[in-house]
Amino acid sequence: MLGLGDPGDMQDDKILRLLSVPLVPKAGDAEKKRILQEDFAIPMTEGLERSVEQMCNLSERVMARGRAEGRAEATVTLIRNLMDSASISLDKAMSILKISEEGRAKYVELLTKQ
Repeated sequence: MLGLGDPGDMQDDKILRLLSVPLVPKAGDAEKKRILQEDFAIPMTEGLERSVEQMCNLSERVMARGRAEGRAEATVTLIRNLMDSASISLDKAMSILKISEEGRAKYVELLTKQ
């Protein structure tokens, strides 16, 4: 989870809870707006609604990027393990994992970085 903590766990620290509300993936936009209005007495103007939605979208994009990076790292580990365990080439390992021709360059680059 991206955030400064779970808002439910931060009853004593209102500032952290306020900053975390837009970043909590479990709550939808309506729930986040309700929390800001009811718990923090922040009137939901049209401009603020747009800002909250933008922050929610940003946190979703950051989490999606993190998941993609995690999948790429796991795939690199699988490639390495196949190459080591079965004593096969990089191309053969990627073929076994059904990595597309278009996607192979990314993994070659990631493997050479490590």
